[in-house]
Amino acid sequence: MAMRAIETKLWTVEEVQAIPDDGNRYECIDGELFVSPSPTCAHQRAALLLAYPLRAYAELAEHVGWLWMAPSDLLLGPRTIVQPDVRVHAAGPKASVAEIDAASLLIIEVLSPSTARLDRHQKRRLYMSGPTALYWIVDLASEMVEVWTPGVDQPFIVTDTVAWHPRGASSAFSLELAAFFADANAWQ
Repeated sequence: MAMRAIETKLWTVEEVQAIPDDGNRYECIDGELFVSPSPTCAHQRAALLLAYPLRAYAELAEHVGWLWMAPSDLLLGPRTIVQPDVRVHAAGPKASVAEIDAASLLIIEVLSPSTARLDRHQKRRLYMSGPTALYWIVDLASEMVEVWTPGVDQPFIVTDTVAWHPRGASSAFSLELAAFFADANAWQ
């Protein structure tokens, strides 16, 4: 006797955006809904410690991109909407949402216990299958950054200084990780 398959609801971007704000983060990849609790203080502190110098570098010094932080939707199809912790995109301030979403130069996710699997697996595959040039996974517990580039099966693990040199920049962005992790983890 055949068993009936369990029906799984496939969500659309519109349905996800219609969920009332309850403090959780709602993301959807290929119709699969992911719900995460609000980020911790250390998580938010880490995102800010990344965002401030990245904005100064990408927007103000090198003029290679614009910075966005969560909660800011990244629409990647009718059934895919995510909220990267930090991202730099190449499209200008008057660009359409579609142009902004298609132009990610760098996407950064700060791991949390509740999002580690999503960030390392589903989101990594999503970001690396599209036009994203670089993906950083910041692991506060292990005090390391996984640097992923399209077409590779393993990340480059960075524990001292993480760097990014986008096309068109005269110099590279670099962040000394010992001081970064000390500051972020002080909020644990």
